[in-house]
Amino acid sequence: MHVFSHQTMPFKRVFINSAHYWILFGLLNSIELFLFPKATKWDSNDIVILFLIWAFMEFCNFKCHLELSSFRKTNPKGRGIPKNWGFKFVSCANYLWETLGWLTFSILTKCVSSFLFTAVSVAQMASWALKKHKAYKK
Repeated sequence: MHVFSHQTMPFKRVFINSAHYWILFGLLNSIELFLFPKATKWDSNDIVILFLIWAFMEFCNFKCHLELSSFRKTNPKGRGIPKNWGFKFVSCANYLWETLGWLTFSILTKCVSSFLFTAVSVAQMASWALKKHKAYKK
């Protein structure tokens, strides 16, 4: 969607990325949700509210990616930090919205594996964000 300064998916990362989503998230969440359902369920109003919060976070993440895709085209220097959709608060707002989206999903499912997946994802995104922030400051 937007231009990256580094190769976005080197071949060696395909396996790590696939394991992250398909095993850590997909398999573990499926096992926990379907084999060990929770005794406490959400009220239908709570589900709607949490879904709307999740949808808003995903929309904001999408808008960040659109902002990043057009930023280098409109910015004569080709570098810098956009100002919309959370970028005035953090330098990697797309990671912020993705984190909040996964956190909302974890709260909705009440799965330990969802929270584990969110924690691993946040740790990786924080590492990437710190590197990008250092590059922005140069």
